Amino acid sequence: MWNLLYIWQKRRQLKGGMEFMISASRAQGISLNPKKENTMNKAGLVAAIAEETGSTKKASEDFLNAFIDTVVASVAKGEKVSVVGFGSYERKRREARKGRNPKTGDPIDIPAKEYPAFSAGKAFKDQVA
Repeated sequence: MWNLLYIWQKRRQLKGGMEFMISASRAQGISLNPKKENTMNKAGLVAAIAEETGSTKKASEDFLNAFIDTVVASVAKGEKVSVVGFGSYERKRREARKGRNPKTGDPIDIPAKEYPAFSAGKAFKDQVA
């Protein structure tokens, strides 16, 4: 904990001292980006699935890839994919509208587009909130 405080104090004190902080944080295994500190990527998710199910990482990665491919293909076809307690994936449509160019202020036409959307299920919301 002392090392983390020391690094943050040095970060405030030194304007050009980013190299020191980066090397010191890497040596301690500390992330200087608080947004990425609590982020799980695909490899972390595969490892968590493998640990939870007792299977290999390869089997877990195959399962995760199959899940993602199936959801993407279904949503691309316009189907809604619902996982009870977790949430649902679906394709939504944003209608065409008028907008303004922020630089010039001229009106522009923004075309309609479709986009993927996820809405969390009740059990997921209750667990997180």
